[in-house]
Amino acid sequence: DASTSVLSLLPGMPASLNPQQREELERMQNRLRELNGKMENLEVEANRVDALPRGHPERSPSPPPVYGVDGKRKNTRAVRWRERFTTERQDTLEKIMDLNPSLRPAGFLKRKRTAKVHIPVEQHPTYNFIGLIIGPRGKTQKEMEAKTGCKIAIRGKGSIKEGARGRRDGKPMEGDDEPLHVVITGDNQTAVDQAAKMVEDMLVVIDDDKNVHKQQQLRELALLNGTLKDEDWCHLCAERGHRQFECPKRFSMAGKGVIEVKCAICGDTSHPTRDCTQKGAAETTDEKQLDSEYLNFMAELDGKKAEPGTAPAAKIDVCIPATTNTAGVIPP
Repeated sequence: DASTSVLSLLPGMPASLNPQQREELERMQNRLRELNGKMENLEVEANRVDALPRGHPERSPSPPPVYGVDGKRKNTRAVRWRERFTTERQDTLEKIMDLNPSLRPAGFLKRKRTAKVHIPVEQHPTYNFIGLIIGPRGKTQKEMEAKTGCKIAIRGKGSIKEGARGRRDGKPMEGDDEPLHVVITGDNQTAVDQAAKMVEDMLVVIDDDKNVHKQQQLRELALLNGTLKDEDWCHLCAERGHRQFECPKRFSMAGKGVIEVKCAICGDTSHPTRDCTQKGAAETTDEKQLDSEYLNFMAELDGKKAEPGTAPAAKIDVCIPATTNTAGVIPP
């Protein structure tokens, strides 16, 4: 009977718990006792498992060793077990407090949920993963933090530029000796998983000419720097809004003999000369200029004063006298 169970005799037990909640609370308390017992005998049990031969069913594969600045290994079996049992113990305590709020001490704060997303810099050393995640002046990173309510930070080898200071006290930051990764911290696991999914989508390697996210970041950076000009046309891709050195396709199109396009009439790079809208007006101007120069030349031959800039009133036929040969005889 639930009314005579041990849980009903506990002090401070709320009477509003239904049988399912009482059963869940009893199960979590039993699990909490098991975790406390494992934490007490953790070192002895870890040493026993380490002594077993490789391939034994009780011995799980170990990850690659990680050493600290003092030369000691930081991811031994005992350390990994302690972190796992401590996390599970805290989660169990929080669930018990949710069912029985009277057990929650004053000022109690729930544990932050964290997740690590590995950045594949080893497979793609020239790809700018950090720039894609942070964005222009941190804009992309701040937008993801605002959407998910999580804190997103890049940690590991290569996350801090050489010569820059990590912490103010000079101590190395947590995870600096690990491979490059993204640390996501949030209040609940759902928000952490959402932020991790957004980061993982950015870590997919895409060509620059197909990476819409990177092209948008370049445009936002030009807008923040005040260098964005919609009338600018790129000589490489012939698209509007950026110049040649800002083109997202500059790496993929390098060495392919790109031909620069520039109009000879208006000087614009958005179209060739034959497609210029000012072509008709330019041809008319060129014809008038040629006629004027020809008339001025003929006027100088006749000894008349040239009138620059004047257009002919009518068509004039000009006869050029025949030239003589070296003997002074006029050919028939």
